[in-house]
Amino acid sequence: MGGLMAITQMAAGDGFADIVGRRWGKTKWPWSKRKSVVGTAAFIVCATIVTIGEVLWFNQFGLLPMLSSLVIQKIVVISVICGIVELLPSERYLPGKLGDDNLTVPFTAFALSLLFF
Repeated sequence: MGGLMAITQMAAGDGFADIVGRRWGKTKWPWSKRKSVVGTAAFIVCATIVTIGEVLWFNQFGLLPMLSSLVIQKIVVISVICGIVELLPSERYLPGKLGDDNLTVPFTAFALSLLFF
């Protein structure tokens, strides 16, 4: 589950956040002028939906347990936390800050999935 969460949070969450944020992201976060509120919302929603879809898909082959309301809650929590981590100052934009979100987001998703599942 850890690898699935790490890849999905980065691919679906960050990918859609970029697309939606560039198109409709007029309102920026006060501490991150490159990140928009709507982009963060897109990150959380898309990462959650795609992860739920993948869990359903892998469950059909017996690779992951059945989807329950508790599993959905855990997926939502991981997506929200990863959305917050994605907002942290990034090494790409501010040298000496907290790191590259392309590394911190999947690492956070992986660590949280190990903790939750």
